[in-house]
Amino acid sequence: MENTNITFSFTDFSSILPGILTIVALWFIFKKANVPAWKSIFPVYNSYILCKISHCVKYFVAELLINIFLVIPSAIVVLVSSFGFLFFVGPSPDLAITFEQLSAFFCIALVVLIVSGILSVVVSFLKSKEIAKSFGQSTGFAIGLTFLPVVFLLIMAFSNDIQYIGQIDESAFKAFEDDV
Repeated sequence: MENTNITFSFTDFSSILPGILTIVALWFIFKKANVPAWKSIFPVYNSYILCKISHCVKYFVAELLINIFLVIPSAIVVLVSSFGFLFFVGPSPDLAITFEQLSAFFCIALVVLIVSGILSVVVSFLKSKEIAKSFGQSTGFAIGLTFLPVVFLLIMAFSNDIQYIGQIDESAFKAFEDDV
């Protein structure tokens, strides 16, 4: 008789742990910002709400579009590198493409992938900078939010020193300085 027990390994747990920790962190962050905490449960929606309270929805939209366009070239690169030989050989000689065509296709997809990745990091940093500013934190904290988001979201959630202050209108400070 075959053993059909379903096991939950450490690898399975470690892959869902960041998602669970992010939801928990956002739950407390939303409470600090007087936003209903249940909005932290839904993955894409919680990012939108975080950007909305930080007044950086434009970066959310840009990051979402870049990541969508990042997935498409990734899939193309994987398919071409994995199954490119089928296109090269072809099911029939009429449908076969040359090695040069295959190489050009791969290079274009790879360039799009690299550019999309760089843009994604830049937009993620700009978004993190606005979020950090909304909670009274520095650019250094924004760098941490960009590269270690789970850790820095947990710090934001559980630190008593970090409070939601909203978006600061810097033009009001400049107008004040002009009057003085």
